[in-house]
Amino acid sequence: IDDDSDNRGGLGSIPKYSFDGADRLMIMATEQLEGRGLIVVSGAAFLSNFEVQATISDNGSEKNYSNYKICENLVQYINPVKVTDIATVQKQTEAGVKYTIEGIVTSNASGYDKDTAFFDCIYIQDETAGICCFPVAGNYKIGDKVRITGSTDFYQGEMELQVTSIQKIGEGSVTAKNVTAAQINDGSVLGSLVTINGTVASFELENGLIQTIMVKDAAGSTARVFIDGYITKDNEVKDLAVGKTVSVTGLASYDDTFEGGPAPRIRVRDRADVVVGTTAADPFTDISTSGYYKYIVEAANAGIIEGYSDGTYRPNNVVTRAQFITMLYRAAGSPDVKNTVLKFVDAGTIAKDFVTAVAWGVENKVISGYGDNTFRPDQNISRAQMATFMYRYMKDVAGYDFGDVKPCGFADANQIAAPYVDAVNAIVSAGVMNGMNTTTFAPNNTANRGMAATVILRVHNLTA
Repeated sequence: IDDDSDNRGGLGSIPKYSFDGADRLMIMATEQLEGRGLIVVSGAAFLSNFEVQATISDNGSEKNYSNYKICENLVQYINPVKVTDIATVQKQTEAGVKYTIEGIVTSNASGYDKDTAFFDCIYIQDETAGICCFPVAGNYKIGDKVRITGSTDFYQGEMELQVTSIQKIGEGSVTAKNVTAAQINDGSVLGSLVTINGTVASFELENGLIQTIMVKDAAGSTARVFIDGYITKDNEVKDLAVGKTVSVTGLASYDDTFEGGPAPRIRVRDRADVVVGTTAADPFTDISTSGYYKYIVEAANAGIIEGYSDGTYRPNNVVTRAQFITMLYRAAGSPDVKNTVLKFVDAGTIAKDFVTAVAWGVENKVISGYGDNTFRPDQNISRAQMATFMYRYMKDVAGYDFGDVKPCGFADANQIAAPYVDAVNAIVSAGVMNGMNTTTFAPNNTANRGMAATVILRVHNLTA
């Protein structure tokens, strides 16, 4: 339009546009010259520093002139954004590679709801995969479709996109994918919204709130569920117990700084996303009335104990020396054994199911046998011997620090044979074993299989 009537615009085939009330209309024209590039021209004071003010709302800083936006638009025009699918970004192994992605937000930002938001980050997902994006603390919520530009980085071993710009471009939804523990652990669904179903193998608290849940799926594999302490802390998971069925929805994540468990995890957005069901079928047919019931269930789910071929555990049966070292071996993770040839004179009487465990015990000096070079695998183990086996394993194999150990203080402490005194004192101090009552330890008494499962589970939990 020849807005100033100087006969220098709006002539010939140039379209004319009405622009009521304008003192000056800025125009731009472009032409692509074959093999020579793009020409951009404008009329009037197109890139002057006095035409139009622009406020950049994203970061609060004010640009006094229109140049910023004009240049930004030119760059976008000349070099349009290429959107990359998230699966491709997840495969990137180098940090600092720039991408633009689009996807649906699967975790709230703290500006929308801090109780269900991860610290300064959100997860987004497209049809190929999901990813963590940091930092994002604005008013973005689950279901927003966003475009994010940023560079790859790794935090605690997890791929993330370091955000330089984020823009809401629509709405959408993502349905959580049902996954196995193996898929969580192998990283194939990293960053995606997932649901795992299984039974509670174990759980831990931090500052009085549930933080970690180990979920055992139908295949027998275990995945870690993690709940940050600030997530819906006033709405704790109810009725959680070992052996109960559970369904958990969250983001497949990774944290290689986690001590005491696997780095892969499911990161929970809301404690209400942990749905506890009924108690799963008992692992054995004869434990429902046992005083050690919950410990037997947890030990069975952790793979520490096994029952008999008829489906029973026989919790009241006494424990033999071979049975007990085998439980301890499983609690240690059933490690490889260099040599399973035993030199005890009664080695031939050790049932084949126990040979590897006994060999492991000998190899790691957890057991040594008797002075006559017998092991006596079928002899009932005494409480003092149990304490000694566990003490040697925890101290010399697992590297457990017992700290300042004091005498156990039981009235019958003088009945503890000298080779067992240090072990009993340490094991009692660590809370692995208690007395038969408040005054007696009964070092020479035998133990039943329910008691053995309980103390071995405690060793497992302290050294895992």
